[in-house]
Amino acid sequence: FYSMKLVKGRTLQSILNDLRHEDAAALRDYPLTHLLDIFRKVCDAIAFAHSKGVLHRDLKPDNVMVGEFGEVMVMDWGLAKRRNDETQMPSDEPEEALSFAIQNPSFSGTLHGSVLGTPQYMSPEQARGQIDALDARADIYALGGILYAILTLRPPVEGATPEEVLSKVTSGQIIAPS
Repeated sequence: FYSMKLVKGRTLQSILNDLRHEDAAALRDYPLTHLLDIFRKVCDAIAFAHSKGVLHRDLKPDNVMVGEFGEVMVMDWGLAKRRNDETQMPSDEPEEALSFAIQNPSFSGTLHGSVLGTPQYMSPEQARGQIDALDARADIYALGGILYAILTLRPPVEGATPEEVLSKVTSGQIIAPS
């Protein structure tokens, strides 16, 4: 059996989607200053994880939960890894050849295999499958992608297929925020 605490709230992605659709309640409840406070709390959580030698490796707005009273939690540590440790946490499942586990047509799902993470938010070295080269900078790059999404209400990289997104990430083709 596997059990975990029930976490109530909304994902940051859900909030950003409502803001993009100009939902009146979201516009009222989540001004830019509140979104930046959420982002700061995510940065604090990742800084703590990094201080303990843990990399998240799949930071994205879908993995940030915002509670009713302003609490912010970074979720889905399934791809987390201790620095200088070849095993994933919490499981030790072997990595397979690149397989796409896309959860929706916008390709914001997590890729498993030699390329780990969500293409739209991953660092170029992560997109190239250089998993052994990843360090805290890969998470910091993903934090930049989350900040980009907060400011523009869209991911930093978009494409018609996962391969196109990965190609754009590895070549640094970030959509201009204007």
